[in-house]
Amino acid sequence: MAEDLENKSEEQGQADENVSPKTEDLGTQDETKSEETETKADEAATKEEVEDQKAEEIDPKDAKIAELEDQLLRAKAEFANYKRRTTEEMFKLGTYTTAQVVEKFLTVLDNFERAEEQVQKMQNNAEVSDALNAVVEGMQKIRKQFDETFKKLEVEEIAALNEKFDPNLHEAVMRGANPELADETIDMVLQKGYKIREQIIRHSKVRVISNQ
Repeated sequence: MAEDLENKSEEQGQADENVSPKTEDLGTQDETKSEETETKADEAATKEEVEDQKAEEIDPKDAKIAELEDQLLRAKAEFANYKRRTTEEMFKLGTYTTAQVVEKFLTVLDNFERAEEQVQKMQNNAEVSDALNAVVEGMQKIRKQFDETFKKLEVEEIAALNEKFDPNLHEAVMRGANPELADETIDMVLQKGYKIREQIIRHSKVRVISNQ
């Protein structure tokens, strides 16, 4: 009986020994498969990195073309700005030059208008001669030429009489009282003012109402 138990124990030990190597073989196979999986993953990642790097790399010709296109766009924008600035400067210079020339003629126009007023007073006299009528007609033609020239140059008279005083347009040289008019109303123009477009050539010299 004791021998039988001993024999069974030895057989069980041999069985355990036979199972153990199989277990070790399975573990080794799992490790190998894991390493192969990791290797494939690393290779795939490396391949993706190479492809990404190739995609990021730009053909030198394409880069040069893009650079030239950018330079062309910048050059066009700079030229457009230069053209706009030049046009504005020329416009302002033309306006300034015209204003300077017109200003010289205003004194002549002032004297001419005074002469017109005197002639008109004389026309009210019944004894006006034909010679004076001819002078009046000639002055009217000259005045018409003044008006047409100023219109072509975009020169216009500044509205003043019965207007509200505006220091940007008018120069108050006198103060007066008139209860029929509101304060700061212009009731007399002593010298006409003119402007070309939005540039003042000469302010209107006026009398302004101040009832207080």
